[in-house]
Amino acid sequence: MLRPVVAALLALVLFPAAAAAATEASPGVSLVSSIPERGVISARAVGQHLYVSSLSGVSIFDVSNPRAPVRVGRLDLPNAQNEDVDVAGGILLVSDDPFGGRGVLHVVDVRDPASPRVVSTLSTWAPGLFDFASPPRRRGIGHTVSCIDQCRWAWLAGSSAGIDIVDLRDPARPRLARRFPAREAAGVMGTHDVQVDSSGLAWVAGGNGTAAYDVSNPLRPRLVRRTNARGGRPPLNDLIHHNSLRLRRDVLAVTEEAFGRTGCRGAGTLQTWRISARRRMTPMDSWGVERDRSAQVM
Repeated sequence: MLRPVVAALLALVLFPAAAAAATEASPGVSLVSSIPERGVISARAVGQHLYVSSLSGVSIFDVSNPRAPVRVGRLDLPNAQNEDVDVAGGILLVSDDPFGGRGVLHVVDVRDPASPRVVSTLSTWAPGLFDFASPPRRRGIGHTVSCIDQCRWAWLAGSSAGIDIVDLRDPARPRLARRFPAREAAGVMGTHDVQVDSSGLAWVAGGNGTAAYDVSNPLRPRLVRRTNARGGRPPLNDLIHHNSLRLRRDVLAVTEEAFGRTGCRGAGTLQTWRISARRRMTPMDSWGVERDRSAQVM
């Protein structure tokens, strides 16, 4: 009975927010085109292609002319949410969140962008939000999935238990290799997302802050640096560090997800962190972007 109630609440929250956002524009910024895709959750550009993950599946667009994107491939693949679609080495990964009710890692062959196809799946099942059945012996992880070493490995994030590492050296036979606690990032709220920078470091964002790991041995990650104590507590982490992007050698950008315990002004920030020779990173600045009360979930 709760499902339709939740759906109705989300509709009330999200649609007015979208309408309000559509009326805003910054000087010098104008809309030139849009992608005809509903329910888009995430996207990743690789070369001349844009890989788009929506609630109903995966679409591949040719964006060699960014003013006129052309869809060249499509794969129906309904999933709860896939907040960070990743692709490398001809493999695209979609994780159907275990807590959404299904829990499946889909390994998709995209070597031919016109004909994406699922080559294998791996169960990451865990009790869903409205599933009160007895849990399995091993709770799954899979809120997000990221490619490690050109998708020869996958890191599944989204749990206080850390990261599940999947062996994808044979994409047709994915295998859960081990669980890595990633305590420096996880905290009580858990890990959320993994981003690999150009030097090969894997940055894990989570409830305890953001940490970078050397993954030259994907099964034995080695901590390189992490945010200092301020990365794991308010006001820079009211709930969880959501994701990150290394902007240059000495600067990391982090987005914070929060539900505004202090009202709209506390509902999440964009942060910059100084990367130095020391293991602990220090905050540089933060910027609160939330101004529209209708955009708040809570």
